[in-house]
Amino acid sequence: KGGLSVFQVSPDGESIALVMSDPQTEEEKQNTESRRDARVIDENIKYGHLYVFGLDVDAEGARPLRRLTHGEFHISGGFRGSAFDWSPDGQFIAFSHTRSPKVDDWPTADISVIDVASGSVRPLIATGAAETSPTYSPDGRLIAFSMSDDPPTWAFTSRVTVMPAQGGDVRTLAATPDEQPAILG
Repeated sequence: KGGLSVFQVSPDGESIALVMSDPQTEEEKQNTESRRDARVIDENIKYGHLYVFGLDVDAEGARPLRRLTHGEFHISGGFRGSAFDWSPDGQFIAFSHTRSPKVDDWPTADISVIDVASGSVRPLIATGAAETSPTYSPDGRLIAFSMSDDPPTWAFTSRVTVMPAQGGDVRTLAATPDEQPAILG
């Protein structure tokens, strides 16, 4: 019912995680149908949230969609890279989020980790910088991400930073010549 923006197949190939925007309310549906659906900027904000569904069908022949994240924050991908990444064992998803989908809120990007089975969310890093594009290492021990200058600027200079997947000290890698790296994998 909402718009899809990003998706990724789980490491075992049995599920797909995706970001979907909040669906329209009944009132919004009625207004759309009766062509009274004028929009006012920054009102009735639709947040993007993480969902997961299995590729195997259930007893009724459906693939149930399960919402993982809740609340007034927006799953965001930043300027380069993905909004989220599965851990290699498929038990967790690291994701970048901002306080809203408003264009000017990109500097609020932080990274959290969700337990896919329980839906329990824990913050991984939240600083004055914008942290985006979380990517697990192949062994699942580390998460690399892009971290902007602090405070973030519209020039968006950033560095790739690495930290333990369970949290802890961050290690900033060498700067790229233009200080605008992209994490490829």
